[in-house]
Amino acid sequence: MGSSIKALHLLKPATDSFFFNFTKNGISSLPVSIKQRRSYSMKSSVLEPPDVPRLAETARISLTPQQVEEFAPKIRQVIDWFGQLQAVDLQSIEPAIRAGA
Repeated sequence: MGSSIKALHLLKPATDSFFFNFTKNGISSLPVSIKQRRSYSMKSSVLEPPDVPRLAETARISLTPQQVEEFAPKIRQVIDWFGQLQAVDLQSIEPAIRAGA
C-alpha cells in the first residue's frame, strides 16, 4: 500500500462538502456539491497520542529519537487545534459571497 494511501487511512470522511466556485468574473455554480471533495474530522477526546515514527515513515522522512520526542507534543497540539476547529457549530452561519458581506 502506498504511503499516501496509508496517510488517508488515518482520517475518516465526515460528510460531503458544499463550496463556492470563485472566478475572476464572479461566482460560478452556487453551491457546487462534489462527491470526491470531503471534509475530514477527528475528535480530540478520541485521539491517541501521535505515532511520530509512523508519521515520519509515511512522509518519507527520517527522524532521530530526540526529534521524535521533540515533535510529538507539537503534533499533538496541532491535532488538538483541529479538534477545536471541528467542534465549532457552523450550521447557523450563512456562507458569505464576499468578504464584506
